[in-house]
Amino acid sequence: MSAPGPYPGRVTRLRAALRRRGLSAVLITHLPNVRWLCGFSGSAGSLLVSARDVVFFSDFRYRAQGRRFEYAGGSVEAVAAAVRHARVARLGFESDRMTVAAHGDLAAALTRSELVPLCGMVEGLRAVKDPAEVALIRRAIAIAGRALAVSTRRLAGKSEIAIASRLQAEIRREGGDEESFPTIVASGARAALPHGLPSSRVIGGSELVIIDFGVRLSGYCSDTTRTFSPSKWDNKSKEIYRVVLEAQHAALTVIGPGVKGRDVDAAAREVIERAGHGKHFGHGTGHGVGLEVHEQPVLSPRSGDTLAPGMVVTVEPGIYVENFGGVRIEDMVLVTETGREILSRRIPKLLER
Repeated sequence: MSAPGPYPGRVTRLRAALRRRGLSAVLITHLPNVRWLCGFSGSAGSLLVSARDVVFFSDFRYRAQGRRFEYAGGSVEAVAAAVRHARVARLGFESDRMTVAAHGDLAAALTRSELVPLCGMVEGLRAVKDPAEVALIRRAIAIAGRALAVSTRRLAGKSEIAIASRLQAEIRREGGDEESFPTIVASGARAALPHGLPSSRVIGGSELVIIDFGVRLSGYCSDTTRTFSPSKWDNKSKEIYRVVLEAQHAALTVIGPGVKGRDVDAAAREVIERAGHGKHFGHGTGHGVGLEVHEQPVLSPRSGDTLAPGMVVTVEPGIYVENFGGVRIEDMVLVTETGREILSRRIPKLLER
């Protein structure tokens, strides 16, 4: 039997989920899932979790990182040998992560084992964060807040790329490992692009500026959006901002254990539709954040997810008006036993420069 590793409770939860599916083992190939289960932070590795063992597979570069578990090399033959040794009749695999070619190689090497597709099993377990994970997310958010405050002291007259570059530098200076995703800076009419990457456009004095960014710290992500105006806002901008802020407040109020993700989305969407901007809100209201910046649960009209204590989600309604601009306000929220805690509440909103 292999050593328990740094997260035995997580492996125990996975084994219980496997038993419920009638499986005795699963091959984990999605790197964030591998990291969550064993702490491996490299760029190539997989994990076989069976009823008795946890076997780590990678190439020679990461042999030392695999010593906390049984290490068996990184080839398909090594995986097949470990599966046969564990006498696995039905092997689960991450069907939404494994390529067709990799599946073909694995099936050819395991002619006596049934390969059973699994989708989102580990991601579902990851959705509920433990206190150590929440603490890292809190620290990432704190770094994000400090970096944003410095980077947005003066917006007018600077290019979107310059603001994004300053923000990236401040994230590192404040102790973050890196951005958790490419920073979005979109001003003027470009603010109508929900994911408008920064351009060379120079920011004007009285226009909307969306900044959506995140910090990665020890693997864990933050994700926050604020909408600015370098000087006094015009009436249309103020009205759109007010509607988005009201929509976000409505969604935040709904969040709590047992609430459906689609109900959180509906609370925000109702406000925006009532204001006549339904066609200007085309994305979901939020998503989970952790080792990945987009993970379970999902807050959208089609979501079947149910919120539970320990989940960390974004709430980010927006309005995007073509040829004018847009507003998005995004906060990170922890679902608690009795309701919710807004983790990013100290990052100010409605800043006018």
